[in-house]
Amino acid sequence: YKLVGDSVQRNHGYVDKYIGDAVMAVFGAIGSTDVMAREWQENCVAAARSVQALAPVFKLNSVDPVLKKHFQQLTSEQLRNVGKIRIGLESGVVEIARFDRGNESEVTFIGTPVNIASRILAQAMPGEVWAGANLHANALKTADVSESREVEYKNLPGRFQAYLLGT
Repeated sequence: YKLVGDSVQRNHGYVDKYIGDAVMAVFGAIGSTDVMAREWQENCVAAARSVQALAPVFKLNSVDPVLKKHFQQLTSEQLRNVGKIRIGLESGVVEIARFDRGNESEVTFIGTPVNIASRILAQAMPGEVWAGANLHANALKTADVSESREVEYKNLPGRFQAYLLGT
């Protein structure tokens, strides 16, 4: 969590929540209002690239020692992918929602961009960063994309373009 949280904060994002081993972050919802949407999108991409750049060090310093200490029975493919981080990104207007449960309440961000980012994440392979069409159209240069594909997202009508960011 620290690796992702630090990268998000360094790039002016806000960690909304931790969901299992996933992190949901939002850019542009908190902080200075003079930052333009394109800058927020670029900050989002910069945070994702920072996470990917730091992932090998995270694996070496944090994951490998645990694997050696506890000698987990993993296949060679699983070992190759341990510590590689999958990232799904999308941009667009989201809503801040408050959910009350008795004496507890939770604030989170909801909307189609959140759903698309989640679906993109689910389709990414370890070590990949994929972006949705809105982020691609507004903040990514053609040189940043190494592959694109049309995908379907569960519970969202139609097919959508997704873009693999180059390293």
